[in-house]
Amino acid sequence: MTEADKSTWPKLPSGTIDWETVFEDPAKGLIPLISRAHTANALREMTILVIKKLYARKDDPAEVERFVAQLSEMLPDDTPDQALPKILEAVVAILRQIMNERIRIAETYSKEKALKQETDNQERKSAEKSERRIKHRAHELEEEQERERKTRRIIVIGLSILVVGVIGGAAFFMLQEKSAPTSQEQSLQFIQQMKDAAVKEPSGTHVFGGSLRIGQSAGRNFIAATSVPQEACRSAAWVLLNRGTIVINGVLPSKISPRILKELCEKGGSQASLTWFPKKTDKKE
Repeated sequence: MTEADKSTWPKLPSGTIDWETVFEDPAKGLIPLISRAHTANALREMTILVIKKLYARKDDPAEVERFVAQLSEMLPDDTPDQALPKILEAVVAILRQIMNERIRIAETYSKEKALKQETDNQERKSAEKSERRIKHRAHELEEEQERERKTRRIIVIGLSILVVGVIGGAAFFMLQEKSAPTSQEQSLQFIQQMKDAAVKEPSGTHVFGGSLRIGQSAGRNFIAATSVPQEACRSAAWVLLNRGTIVINGVLPSKISPRILKELCEKGGSQASLTWFPKKTDKKE
């Protein structure tokens, strides 16, 4: 998609693109578009199409092509379709990070535009100060644009790393689940019990026999589970991360990766404790 094509995208009163509508609109939004994918192959192609639409300018960093190449490599044609829900959830989370960054940049631009208009009005009233202010403002705008270009490059690189980590993590848990089908079924039951507890009072115990209770801390509801097997702990933490905050064996992870989740779940021995602070908007699926 060219910059001319983007001129048809919905606009806010300020004249900037309405990024939330572009991403979230149920009929034409980018996220609903990729959510319609029924196979891993379709998800790959749709995601590549969306990324190329978002990063179509000539000065966009070369990391965009690297992102597309990595996505193609991690989602080959023979990717099992049962991996689709986890991969789709990760891709949607990444697109929402891009959306939030685009919204932030648009808000910054609107503020800069309003400030410039105010400055111009003041400059018209004071001819002597006009030239100095224009030069000073131009210098500030150049610095801001340079910072935004650097930020965009960092975001693209970070997203590439995150996608590889997320998909790699999904593959890791898939391999673990293949080796223990009974544990997989119980893990899925446990994850659903955690989700259900966010909207109704739990029965008091979960599928592995440990306690399952709800509570509140600092004004936020949480669901706490004890005596959770290590593998179920890793799987549940990975799924629930995009739905709120996770504390494993009393530790809030500062960074997220399959290795870190594995280490935290093993910290308490064969049984782990898992506390989930769901987002306020999280609802029963």
